[in-house]
Amino acid sequence: MSNRGTIHIDQALTNFSLKHSNGALIADLIMPRIDVAKDSDAYFVYGRQDFRTTRDLRAEKADTNFIDSWKIESTPTYRCEERALADLVSDRERRNADAPLAPDFDVAENLTNMLMLNREKRAADMLCDPATFAASGNFIELSGSRQWNDASFDSDSKEDAIESRIDAAKEAVRGSIGREPNVVVIPAAVAKCVKRDPAVRELIKYTDNTLLVNGDLPPALWNLRVLIPGAVFDSAEEGQPFSASDVWGGNVLVAYVAPNPRTPRTMTFGLTFQSQPRQVAKWREDGRKSDAVEVSEIIVEKVVSEYCGYLIKDAIAM
Repeated sequence: MSNRGTIHIDQALTNFSLKHSNGALIADLIMPRIDVAKDSDAYFVYGRQDFRTTRDLRAEKADTNFIDSWKIESTPTYRCEERALADLVSDRERRNADAPLAPDFDVAENLTNMLMLNREKRAADMLCDPATFAASGNFIELSGSRQWNDASFDSDSKEDAIESRIDAAKEAVRGSIGREPNVVVIPAAVAKCVKRDPAVRELIKYTDNTLLVNGDLPPALWNLRVLIPGAVFDSAEEGQPFSASDVWGGNVLVAYVAPNPRTPRTMTFGLTFQSQPRQVAKWREDGRKSDAVEVSEIIVEKVVSEYCGYLIKDAIAM
């Protein structure tokens, strides 16, 4: 009589492996990349002269009213930094790896994912910091019963209701730049709270069946494109058990993001200046009998107009 050990030797499956991958990343959407020639340079910021109302009536044979119609208000600078990670793939690892493992591919993919997560975290930390909006004052910090997941939160409150908060944010942006914002960032944990809000459900149930079909918020709310980042990061000290924390926390961001920011004259919330796109390099380390794989990019994320954004800090308690 045979047993399983004599008729079958366990081997790795070639059609399945388990690999963690992160949720939706939105840094490239809220802070689009634009290519620049140099690692550092300056850009022009126009004043708001064309927001003035002026006397334009001209009497017969009178001189035209000459005005100062434009001037440069400031010339901020940017400085790109190289972001790079590398790992080694040894000859032995490559020779002994069973399918579906592919050490060279796995290393390049993992390094890329780590760079992308780092970028997402940098963007979130910057855009969820009230100090970013200090000049404009376009932020509010909620606490207690004003937070959307508090047991005492009043969904019908004229001031505290979710739609009222969003309207206030939209009006603050419009009052600063003369145009309506077009994007709202609602992190996954906040979105789960928003979709259960009675007033929000009433608002969308007759106009969009997304909530009824898949339980998610619709792709547009309050005339804003809805971005729902879902990424988490390990907030535990190295060597400690995994502890997941939301990259974007419990914050909501309303912003105007230019449909095409890659134009000489535009208005937009934030940009990523990029002097070198992400690239993969590979070289031989003979002494280690390995190939080095490096993923790198030269970029910097910058809020170019804080007036284009509005932060609702701690919309929910986390």
